[in-house]
Amino acid sequence: MAAVHELLVLSLVAEKATYGYDIKQFLNTTYLSNCTSISTPHIYAVLRKLQGRGLIRADEERVGNMPPRTVYTITDEGKTELERLLVEEDGLVDQRVFFDFDTVLAALGRMPGLQTDQVLAVLRRRLSSVERQLAECQTAWDSAATRESLPEVARAICHHRRAYLESELGWLRQLSEEIERGGWKRLTEPVSD
Repeated sequence: MAAVHELLVLSLVAEKATYGYDIKQFLNTTYLSNCTSISTPHIYAVLRKLQGRGLIRADEERVGNMPPRTVYTITDEGKTELERLLVEEDGLVDQRVFFDFDTVLAALGRMPGLQTDQVLAVLRRRLSSVERQLAECQTAWDSAATRESLPEVARAICHHRRAYLESELGWLRQLSEEIERGGWKRLTEPVSD
């Protein structure tokens, strides 16, 4: 994951000299807010790491009576590394897909004493969460003003996110139906051929 965040931050600094705060604001207020999660402290940690490797330069800037700010600029080494990451870094494209809710389900599976109704309640809450995320994604996309200012890659990202959320909804509904038919205990027992 570190390489992904390095790529993201380095690409934003390559686009224009910027401040850590501006990176976070950009991530929070653009289509990227729906597809990446990186905290402000982590942004600054990545900036320090990139600076330490000589990929970006940090210069203090003072405007009027304001406290000094650090502006980050990509170096020639940073441009070379950005290209290398895109061309050679298999870790960026060969990532295992993990789903956090699978961990929740695995934990529930270690609790065979749970009642079917308890598990179905958890699944219903997850269904509601995914439905809400899908609606938010759709609402953001449906805003013509937003869509007109987006790069084409945003459309691809939005479609990918919607496809994932729709797939998860289908899976959650199917799992809920299986549990309603056969009970929770059956799913905690060893698979028989």
